[in-house]
Amino acid sequence: MPPPKQLKLSDMTKLKRVDRRKEIQDGDETSNLSDGQSDYEQSSYKYTEAPVTERSLHKMLQELRATITADFHRINGDLRK
Repeated sequence: MPPPKQLKLSDMTKLKRVDRRKEIQDGDETSNLSDGQSDYEQSSYKYTEAPVTERSLHKMLQELRATITADFHRINGDLRK
C-alpha cells in the first residue's frame, strides 16, 4: 500500500481518525497480515478526509503533543533501566 498522499492546508481536508478497534475485535483482520506490510496498514485506525477547522487543527495538535510527550517519557524511562 503506498503511503498516504500529503495534504495541503489549502485542500481544506485533513485526515480524521476513525476508531476501528471494535470492528477488529469482531473479525481480527490484523492476524492475516504478511510480514512485509507496514505499521500504517496494521493500524487499528482508518483514515477519511474531513473539512479542516481551527478547532479540528487544535485538537489534532493536542493529540500529537500528547503522543510525543508519552513517547518521550516511555523512551526516557527505557533508557534509565
